[in-house]
Amino acid sequence: MTASAPVDPLRHPLVVTMNHPRHQYLLSRLAERCDSVTVLQEVTTLFPGAQRGFIRKSDVMKTYFARVRAAEREVFGQPGLQSSGLRTLPMAFGDMNHLNASLADDLAHCDCAVVFGGGFIKGWLAEHLIGLNAVNIHMGVSPYYRGSSCNFWAAYDGRFDMIGATLHRLSDKLDGGEILRIVRPDFQSGDYFTVGMEAARAAVDGVVDLIETGDILNKSGKPQDASLELRYSLNKEFTDEIATAFLDNVPTAEAMRASMDSAAGAVP
Repeated sequence: MTASAPVDPLRHPLVVTMNHPRHQYLLSRLAERCDSVTVLQEVTTLFPGAQRGFIRKSDVMKTYFARVRAAEREVFGQPGLQSSGLRTLPMAFGDMNHLNASLADDLAHCDCAVVFGGGFIKGWLAEHLIGLNAVNIHMGVSPYYRGSSCNFWAAYDGRFDMIGATLHRLSDKLDGGEILRIVRPDFQSGDYFTVGMEAARAAVDGVVDLIETGDILNKSGKPQDASLELRYSLNKEFTDEIATAFLDNVPTAEAMRASMDSAAGAVP
């Protein structure tokens, strides 16, 4: 029986992402392994809720996102200088779909692509990424939770089995591409905020594995079944009132794990 030919490592990924520690973790992991990493990076405030940005400014949002930042720094460390070997084009949040198509010439050498964070990508850039069989990191378990802040809404609904991340093909439909892998955190310690960041780390590690094995280009996926959707959430639904109710009773990792154990078999 003839052995399979070894897979040539992918050396020049294109990454469309943002600027928070969890996104920097993805970039640093790829910079350690690849010859070059080309980055289209939308930049937002490092202090959401306290400074004006994608998240509106209010006392409640300041409190909520202070918890998010603390958990993110616990898992990924403080924001810092980016790794060497990155070819980065930074831009304001919302600029991505206004980039000129002439930029495609600078992306022609990229051999794979990852999208992690940011808005819905359209136009020539979406076509370019889809042509590379790009993988999108969706922070939520799809197709059950789709839209914005999916892990928050899963926890809010008491569906702790639905906290995780989905690695799926980028498509012209929001969170609609074929599912390659679903990853979940371990629920070992901390609370919802820590568990959510552990889900992000598992997602990044999963993408790096897809790149290292070459599966990011040719792995077949599972079509998303829209009939299984439990919630499609919009950013405007995440109000001060909703955040306050959640902050008053943030579930611990232990409580979430116990809840899932008591509903064994519910996890898809």
